[in-house]
Amino acid sequence: MDGLKTEVKFKRVYPNRELASHILGYVGEIDAEKLAKLRHKGYIAGEWIGKEGLELGYEDVLHGRAGLRTEMLDSEGRFLGDVEKEPAVPGDDIFSSIDLDLQAEAQKALSDVLDMLAAKNGERSGGAVVAIEPYTGYVRALVSLPHYDPNEFAEGISQKKFAALLDDPCSPLLNRAVHGDYPPGSTFKLITTAAALNEGLISPLSRFYCTGSYIVAGLPFNCFVRTGHGSIDLTECLGHSCDVVYYKLGVELGIKRLSAYAHDFGLGQKTGIDLPGETSGNIPTAEWKEAVFKEKWFPGDDANSAIGQGFVTASPLQMAVATSAVVTDGTIFRPRLVEWRRRENSPTNLEKYVSKSRQVKVKSKYFECIKAGMRFAMQEGTAASSGGYALGVAGKTGTVENVPTVDNPNGLNHCWFTGYAPYGYTGNWTAEPLVVTVFVEKSGGYGGAVAAPVAVKVFEAWSKISADEVATP
Repeated sequence: MDGLKTEVKFKRVYPNRELASHILGYVGEIDAEKLAKLRHKGYIAGEWIGKEGLELGYEDVLHGRAGLRTEMLDSEGRFLGDVEKEPAVPGDDIFSSIDLDLQAEAQKALSDVLDMLAAKNGERSGGAVVAIEPYTGYVRALVSLPHYDPNEFAEGISQKKFAALLDDPCSPLLNRAVHGDYPPGSTFKLITTAAALNEGLISPLSRFYCTGSYIVAGLPFNCFVRTGHGSIDLTECLGHSCDVVYYKLGVELGIKRLSAYAHDFGLGQKTGIDLPGETSGNIPTAEWKEAVFKEKWFPGDDANSAIGQGFVTASPLQMAVATSAVVTDGTIFRPRLVEWRRRENSPTNLEKYVSKSRQVKVKSKYFECIKAGMRFAMQEGTAASSGGYALGVAGKTGTVENVPTVDNPNGLNHCWFTGYAPYGYTGNWTAEPLVVTVFVEKSGGYGGAVAAPVAVKVFEAWSKISADEVATP
């Protein structure tokens, strides 16, 4: 019909809705400030660009170039034809390292625990799961709850809806796995152990005696087992997470040496994951405390730092990377969420992203006894009730005690677990080795009872998914 024409309009659709929303991110219309910076790259007003997640981090790869069409109209506005037409150039495609089946299982495992805690505590909390291959750096699952539906942003979210997301006390827009910044608790003892071994303060054959408390500068620092662990070796010390031994090691190491090792394991700095906005966390020093609080550093600060409390903070991703260094005997691979890039929409023009690696400054011989302590935690230690021992899991729990605050009026504990599988043997394990780190905010429980079972479900899912892939012809 004269005067009518059809036009194809593209719309961004996220078929899995909330699943992996913090990874993918969302898009929005380019604003004037951004347009001024990107106009030289061919961006035009009204275009949609990445605002968060991979949509933002890989904007240069995904965007392509907008087309141009100049139309001729008659005096009454009827279309007569095209005067000039420049076709659009599509952007390249990227393929994530995420296994969607594992992502879904990890999300469900964490969601179930958060629902249980909400019913128990009378308030909702959040959490994160990171699953990473220690020998490649590829992230196979990355969950942050609560989440959001990126489809709400696809055609422009209303100010009312966006304000509701921003004002939500559970912070659904916050990627807790990458942007979250929390005391790592006793999971940090993996680093304290490595530092003490490498500095010659202890050996794999050392024995210790825990009376239930340790005096630092005249003040008692209590173990979480108030009656004490008695005589224990290094494996038992790590597996039972004896605080007294680590208070002592923290004081003997001092924050200068301990902070150097923490940085070497990737804490206090960005991991380099291909997502924007990553937190650096915080590894304190005496100079840092003086600058921030105008206070001196005390031996008690050394003791608290050694058990991952005080001023020490890290993201779940950082703790997963640090754990990977233990698994690989000291090699750290940069974590990646994008594994492949396809140029010019060609099935044959594929580029694989390979992570760079580096070596931590700890003798490789010391990692075996750390792994033995993690295995003991699953057998007889703080994670024995999680069910992970039979699967070949080794891990370390963490429980962070909190004082009441405005955001946490009941002072509920944070819970951690970080571990890997398989330990020392293959058994029924057919999958690639996997590190899983779980963080549960304001749980009111303990790492072994709250976070570790979530990780075990992720390990079980990974083993089954890989077995099914092997069985499929």
